[in-house]
Amino acid sequence: GGDEFVVYLKRCGECKQVIERLKETIEKPIILDGYSLKVGMSYGKVKLSEFNSIDEAFKAADAMMYESKKRKKKLNA
Repeated sequence: GGDEFVVYLKRCGECKQVIERLKETIEKPIILDGYSLKVGMSYGKVKLSEFNSIDEAFKAADAMMYESKKRKKKLNA
């Protein structure tokens, strides 16, 4: 299981860079009691203006995130 969260960027001409910086930060190894722990991040990104409701946008982003997770699993298999 994992935790999910939403990042809302109002005007984002550089969304890709913001996502990459967030991913880099989240995926940095954490040293705890001498053990190195790593957290992964998968994401889905959408433009709210392309959907009729926020629920539709969330569902689309969620589906994209799960596709990203599937691709990662195939690469790491």
